[in-house]
Amino acid sequence: MKQITTDSAPAADISFLAFGFNPYLYFFRQQRPNWVEALQGKEGKLFSIIVLNNSTGVEASEIASFDYDKLLAIFKTPLELRKINYSKYPLFGFLFTKTSKDDIAELFHEKFIPLGTYVIDHYWLCTRTAKN
Repeated sequence: MKQITTDSAPAADISFLAFGFNPYLYFFRQQRPNWVEALQGKEGKLFSIIVLNNSTGVEASEIASFDYDKLLAIFKTPLELRKINYSKYPLFGFLFTKTSKDDIAELFHEKFIPLGTYVIDHYWLCTRTAKN
């Protein structure tokens, strides 16, 4: 699995990770994906972008670290982790995953909390800075 640190958003990158084509190049070249070919072997698979927003209630200046490895351990097939500078932006990153229909429960891990949609309670992944 690829791990990168970036200041960029994932936008349509899930197309490349899930289906193997770059939507920006296809648009530029006025190409259309071959969906029969792109979907072949993907039956029963769900490709997700998980936005790791700072839902901790803790100011970024008080966060010493974020345990990306503990987060990755939840998922059987993480595809790519894009770490974001959470001191500069109000999120920890983006995680792209592939989940089979038999493992769908991993997307609803006990640390995820329902708020109309599902968001991650990241508090359990953060280490706070020591206070003097």
